[in-house]
Amino acid sequence: MTPEKLVRAYAREATPLHGRGNGGPAQLPSGALILALDVEARARAAVETYRALPTPARNVYGQRVMLGLLATTLLKKKLPLVQKDLEAMTEGAARAASPAQGPCDYDLALLKTLERAVWLSPKTKAALVKLAERRGDGYAVDRRVAATCRSLAER
Repeated sequence: MTPEKLVRAYAREATPLHGRGNGGPAQLPSGALILALDVEARARAAVETYRALPTPARNVYGQRVMLGLLATTLLKKKLPLVQKDLEAMTEGAARAASPAQGPCDYDLALLKTLERAVWLSPKTKAALVKLAERRGDGYAVDRRVAATCRSLAER
């Protein structure tokens, strides 16, 4: 099974869960398979995770939590991501519903990855501006994420 299909299966398995992320991504069968992939396949899975994030129109809390846990877990390791991957991930995060706070904050995990990037494309920077607008300034973490998005978009 391809990493992309594994992520889609993981999203389907995560739908009925409501905030049960204690076991991490490995608590779901597809999550354990994703974490066992090689580095190249985990990079493809990370990109697909951001594409699979629920939008505000189809906001499923279980998916937000579990896909957020998967994204943060995958991005903790140094993955071989190219500029095209970073663009797709940033655009997916900008379209997605706001993440649940804490260890499943996929916006924060993405920003940490983008901070390590040498160069950001204009498409990535435009998506960062949209991401900053979506995050807003309701909470301190939102203000911090939005400020980081703006600073990355300006560099």
